[in-house]
Amino acid sequence: MAKQLILVVDDNPTSTKMMSILLRKEGYEVITKNDPFDALKWLRNPTHRPALMISDLNMPGMSGHELVKHIKHDPSLKYLPIIMLTAQHDMAQKVAGFEAGVDDYLTKPVSSTELLLRIRALLARANISSGVKPQADGRVFTVFSLRGGVGRSTVAVNLATALAMIWQVKVPLVDLSLQNGHCALMLNTKPHNTIVELAETITDEIDIDLIEKALHSHPSQVAVLPAPMTAAEAELVSPAVVQQVLPYLRVEYPFTVVDTGAVLDDIVLSAFDQSTHILLVVTPELGSLKAATDSLKIMEELDYAPDLVHLVLNNTFPKGGISPEEIEAALGKKLVGIIPASGSVTAQAINTGKPIVYTTPEHPITRAMVKMAYTFSPDDLKKNLPKPLSPLLRHFYTASKTRH
Repeated sequence: MAKQLILVVDDNPTSTKMMSILLRKEGYEVITKNDPFDALKWLRNPTHRPALMISDLNMPGMSGHELVKHIKHDPSLKYLPIIMLTAQHDMAQKVAGFEAGVDDYLTKPVSSTELLLRIRALLARANISSGVKPQADGRVFTVFSLRGGVGRSTVAVNLATALAMIWQVKVPLVDLSLQNGHCALMLNTKPHNTIVELAETITDEIDIDLIEKALHSHPSQVAVLPAPMTAAEAELVSPAVVQQVLPYLRVEYPFTVVDTGAVLDDIVLSAFDQSTHILLVVTPELGSLKAATDSLKIMEELDYAPDLVHLVLNNTFPKGGISPEEIEAALGKKLVGIIPASGSVTAQAINTGKPIVYTTPEHPITRAMVKMAYTFSPDDLKKNLPKPLSPLLRHFYTASKTRH
């Protein structure tokens, strides 16, 4: 039986070390964090799912109560059992903790016997709880470039369309290019709700019904969450909206695609924190290569795992550009997708609101996007293909066999 993982958060390294020794002796796996901000970032990584958290109350920069509020407002984390430790006997502090979402309180110094009993009780309660803990199994693809004009939105829209059509599932497409998002336009949808309505409503608790109402369906089964109608409205959207919306979508849908603006701000970083894949779009010219180099350097400095970031080459012109091999050598990463030059086809698709993947299954761009979507899909889907195959997936298989 796998060991249960417990996260311990305390700004005092001695306290976390002693707690770790105690819990490991009892057969638990332990992760310790001395910075609540670091703990929150660690928790928001979808591969990190502790069975329980123990947190100190008084910590610099962010109190235990504030940390708990952030956790409980995240749909993928809200069921995490939490024990709060405090040196204070103040009942008002305990009430505030329970209101924030703390499950149990212990006053320092803590008896090891009592702590272990409380842990076992909370874990048992979580296991038999009637509320099923949601599993954030969906994949979130955030499409990004620091350089404008590289076809970022074209990649996002066509990737979402490819995922929706080959697996015949609903795929949310979140437009976080807040100043000038075009995803709704590229799908020829006329939105009556945008992400601004969520920004105005989401405060302490996520409004699931409002999120669903804000998703505008396309015949391909892509459901776009549009960017604000005006640049002025963009100021209303905060990182907190992203931090609540994306975890919900990841729990509810197998795939979510996020388009972004050409700026690395708090909105984009919040999307990165919720992503399973970051697709860095490059074009075969020096300006784009420099922007990609800068992006990779910043992501490294921010401790994003190297295997989280994937390079996609969008050949915006057919001749005279930097070769794929040169791009890979310059950036030190392999390309996961190469989108061929399209001439006027891409412009026509944008102007008519008809994605190439949706209208032209035999086009080389469609083949490239479907191949990339298939590559990024979970192995269990590939091993258990739907019967009958979706038309686009059948066309992809037939074309692949013909080429070989």
